[in-house]
Amino acid sequence: MSASVDAAGFVLAGGRSSRMGAEKALVELAGEPLIVHAVRILRRAGLAVSIAGARLPLESFAPVVPDAEPDRGPLGGICAALASTTASRAVFLPVDMPLLPPELVGFLLKEALREQAVATVFALN
Repeated sequence: MSASVDAAGFVLAGGRSSRMGAEKALVELAGEPLIVHAVRILRRAGLAVSIAGARLPLESFAPVVPDAEPDRGPLGGICAALASTTASRAVFLPVDMPLLPPELVGFLLKEALREQAVATVFALN
């Protein structure tokens, strides 16, 4: 990703993990917590990374943006993240997508810029 792209990356990690039964961000995959994988993906995509809506102390992994209104779900984390940045674009990655290729993040951001899209969402059919 080009350093000239004005974008910030945010890991959404504010869920209650009620179905998981454990703090999802700290569940390990291949010997590392999911939060490590998510932060790495965004950094490899060339983005400055923050963690949005963390319910537990995750500052050791990246700066944390707390929810302005707790218990609003992912939308609360997204709103808090957008309010915290001056970047013209924001990339949001759920903490539980550890296998997403950083190149896909970069591609989607480039496409959003090329198309002047307000939002770009990927889907697998």
